[in-house]
Amino acid sequence: MKSLSRLYPLVLSALVAGWAPSARACAVCFGRTDSPLGKGLHWGVIALLGFIFAMLAAFGGFAVYLARRGAAVEAERLAEEGESPS
Repeated sequence: MKSLSRLYPLVLSALVAGWAPSARACAVCFGRTDSPLGKGLHWGVIALLGFIFAMLAAFGGFAVYLARRGAAVEAERLAEEGESPS
């Protein structure tokens, strides 16, 4: 009986969401990609891809920085010990 009382709000919310006209498929799903909603969707995807590429570039740049910094520290250590870098 207790699990049935938890089911009522779920069923009610699903019915209300399905009943509303705004819950139906968007213009992109119906093939109207030239609508303002479709254009906004495209710009949203471009913005998210831009953010992903910016983060990947930042991680890559940091890896290059660490590699150069490590090489500089190793060269400095070898110079202090009087060895030649190989």
